[in-house]
Amino acid sequence: MGDGMNRVLFVIGTRPEAIKLAPVILTMHEVSPDLAPLVVLTGQHPEMAGEALEIFDLIPDVQLEVLHGTNDLCMMVSRLTQAVGELLERYSPRAVVVQGDTLSALSAGMAAGLRQVPLAHVEAGLRTGCVTDPFPEELARRQLADLARWNFAPTREAEMNLLHEGIDSEQIERVGNTVVDALRMVRDRLDVTGTVESSSPGDHWTLLVTAHRRENWGPGLIRICRALKRLATQRPELRIVFSVHRNPKVREVVHRQLAGVHGVSLIDAPRYGEWVRLLLDCDAILTDSGGLQEEGTALGKPILVMRASTERPEALRAGAATIVGTETQDVVSSVLMLMDDQDTYAYMATPRDVFGDGYAAERIVARMAADLHDGAAPDHSPSVAVPIGSGAEYV
Repeated sequence: MGDGMNRVLFVIGTRPEAIKLAPVILTMHEVSPDLAPLVVLTGQHPEMAGEALEIFDLIPDVQLEVLHGTNDLCMMVSRLTQAVGELLERYSPRAVVVQGDTLSALSAGMAAGLRQVPLAHVEAGLRTGCVTDPFPEELARRQLADLARWNFAPTREAEMNLLHEGIDSEQIERVGNTVVDALRMVRDRLDVTGTVESSSPGDHWTLLVTAHRRENWGPGLIRICRALKRLATQRPELRIVFSVHRNPKVREVVHRQLAGVHGVSLIDAPRYGEWVRLLLDCDAILTDSGGLQEEGTALGKPILVMRASTERPEALRAGAATIVGTETQDVVSSVLMLMDDQDTYAYMATPRDVFGDGYAAERIVARMAADLHDGAAPDHSPSVAVPIGSGAEYV
């Protein structure tokens, strides 16, 4: 890129960040050609983040290599903040864009604040109300709210959280969640190409499982595995597909507990296109993931949340998700309830638009472009006609 270009630095650390920022990057390319996205991978999840970008035909411009040899949270933040600060000096971007609540997002936000570069926080305002639950995610997203020039809230509740914390309303824009944009884009490609095989034979009831959060490492993950083993033994028609995170603290426990158990398939985290196909084909989701609560709600897949709380209460209120914790018997009972109670299953298995309509990226780019262009009218509307679902909380 030559001098004088209006660069916008997109900092991505993990697979969910890549998935949720890809629609924003693509939209900026398409509708605001005077803004030039510069995509940076921090190396927090180097392979998984890069793979997630591939289905969107995106290639990172910069790959940082400063995290090798450390899992210490303070060291990671220190190294990433310095590295992103150096990139800001080198490229002089007009703005920095981060997503969610990762250490990569927090570090880039701190660097942007210290270099006085405007920061956009996508998926701002999510809260559990407890700074240590989940940790360090809740801490990161609270700090980012104060650092951001633009807090792009996905829902009404997220917007109200920011207002209650004293964030200026001019720094908040309710846009929807970009994960719905990503789902729409990828599902359209899958429907057209048909390149991914169905994973769910008709005579099976398929439960898609993920578990990776720090608070569930150790005893919590062992209890989850025991629940899955018991379910597989009790219900031969149940097909359990466990997408195992690459973190050794997760992989070692899961493989030790479940390898070879009949009815349980342990798979590496698939590429995003294959992941969307798994979501489309499964009957229900058992997870401690935040993003899966959004994806499952949008697709009409009942979600059992293996946590004590969630920063996505919209899914709970809509009836798409329920919190089950990690106690073995609670997990077993909740899955059996979904399998056996047709009325409850049918109620939870209804697609809902509480997290967005698939056009959040349009709103984000329109707002940023309007504010970054000197003298531009503050038109915050998307550049396409956007259908609005009835009762949606994000508009």
